[in-house]
Amino acid sequence: ISSYSLVIQAHDSGLPILLSSAVVSVTVTDANDNAPVFSQDVYWGLVQEGRRTGIEVVTLSVSDADLPENGPPFVFHIIQGNENGEFHVDSAGVISTAGRLFKTVQE
Repeated sequence: ISSYSLVIQAHDSGLPILLSSAVVSVTVTDANDNAPVFSQDVYWGLVQEGRRTGIEVVTLSVSDADLPENGPPFVFHIIQGNENGEFHVDSAGVISTAGRLFKTVQE
């Protein structure tokens, strides 16, 4: 609901009882009620083994239906799968290599 009208009434304890009323209009301009949404459910990137660091792998795209003060800029974090720190995500949503990638041979 984007607006409310409230009728407020005040009265005293005197005899005779005196009272007054006023209408208060409340406009709801925005609330941070929409979560950011990625433009894709799955992102795919490709990088060759052994290349220098700083290679861009993929760029994330995010939007938010809230007003600008409750939306961007977004903050990105890699929360799982980067235990060795091979990848970095910046404030623009660009995921890049932070270390050289090498295939490990397990025996």
